[in-house]
Amino acid sequence: MSKSDNIKRAKLHRQRKKESGKHILLNEQLEKDKQILRDKAANDNIKIIDRKLFGRKEKISTVLLEMIKPILLTAQDEEDARGIVTMGVVAWNCGIIKQTKGEDKLRDSMKAFKSNEISEERKLLDEYISIKCNQYSEYHDFITDFQLSFERDGRMNFTVLTGVTNDIAKTLNN
Repeated sequence: MSKSDNIKRAKLHRQRKKESGKHILLNEQLEKDKQILRDKAANDNIKIIDRKLFGRKEKISTVLLEMIKPILLTAQDEEDARGIVTMGVVAWNCGIIKQTKGEDKLRDSMKAFKSNEISEERKLLDEYISIKCNQYSEYHDFITDFQLSFERDGRMNFTVLTGVTNDIAKTLNN
């Protein structure tokens, strides 16, 4: 092998090692976020159950991000992204209230919001509640808590805790 081949191979090796290190850091931050949620749940005496145990493959965090992706792409900075994700979580949970309890219960819940019904934020929230009900109606997992963090390179980590649904409660009681 020539000296130039050795240099190229060494450079490629360093590059792969560097990329591997970034992946490890990403996983570390995500694990930290998950641990924060676990600790909060433990403090509140909430039992955490892995959805995979019940054959559920989709992560609610991923599904929610898919739902809000069009508006999330418009975020100017981390603060915008946090606001959009928070609005998405509220829309998700309001959609579940609408689906399971009805329009009247949703209206009662919405009275707690101080926003004007004709404001742009409220219109956006209503739009995403509708999207949740129409395009993601098969998901009934109520988001009880979430953790959002950003990597130095701008990548976003999003983790959620969901409440126990009736299906899961029946399985646990059997």
